[in-house]
Amino acid sequence: MPLARARELCEAMRQRVEQLDCSDYAPGWTLSISGGVAEREGDLRHEALVARADALLYQAKHAGRNRVLG
Repeated sequence: MPLARARELCEAMRQRVEQLDCSDYAPGWTLSISGGVAEREGDLRHEALVARADALLYQAKHAGRNRVLG
């Protein structure tokens, strides 16, 4: 799938999770998602692809969480 489409899907999921109401079982809690989306380019091995997505995930967390980078 193209990177732009993967970002769109992940962002839509992030927004849906953010809107979940947790008040019935965890008053005061909110849920959020941070994520990294990477695109396989050329002969890039899957380990490198996962490492890239993981690095983007941690960038998202350090940038304030509740965001998708990629």
